[in-house]
Amino acid sequence: MTRKETIQHWAEDVIPAVFKAEDKLQDKLKKILSDNNDDHERAAKLYCQAIAEEIVSHTPDSAFDN
Repeated sequence: MTRKETIQHWAEDVIPAVFKAEDKLQDKLKKILSDNNDDHERAAKLYCQAIAEEIVSHTPDSAFDN
């Protein structure tokens, strides 16, 4: 994949998927942040984990090596 193709992939696929997941998980993500206000590193890990799980939840199991 070229640099231009990589940028296009991120701009058209990856980043919009993150924003879409954030919109869907808005309440859950707010709770993660408030519950971990004293531990920003943990909050960031849990926040990213929740977003990743939401994005991958729309991918069929057959797409993964099991």
